[in-house]
Amino acid sequence: MDVTVVEFAAHAAYLEPVTGMGLLVAPRSEIDVVAADDWWPGETWQTTWKDCPAVGLSVHAADHANALEVLADAGWTLLEAGDGAVQLAGHTADGCAAMCLYADRTTYEQLVVEDFQRGFTALRTAAKVRSWR
Repeated sequence: MDVTVVEFAAHAAYLEPVTGMGLLVAPRSEIDVVAADDWWPGETWQTTWKDCPAVGLSVHAADHANALEVLADAGWTLLEAGDGAVQLAGHTADGCAAMCLYADRTTYEQLVVEDFQRGFTALRTAAKVRSWR
């Protein structure tokens, strides 16, 4: 199975369109660039910026929001666990979290269990996910 890789500034999406499965691999949080509270002078700009908690003052947060927007436009969404949290697939060898994605539509209508097994294997190999949940 072919896996399409979409690279963003800090994240990478691995998409398998036949089954509609995918992974969004986030960078390690310790390499993020976060602005200090007093980074922007003046009250107006700071207050306006903080009104956008989905993005925040972080390179990774901004890239994450952009990646989700681009993926949503293409029909891909993060998979949520039963408690509403993002479903993690596992981690790469260097500790990056791999989050599960799913597509609104697949390119195949008659899928069997073997298709999903091949899809999982292809995604795990392409994203280099070592620990799989």
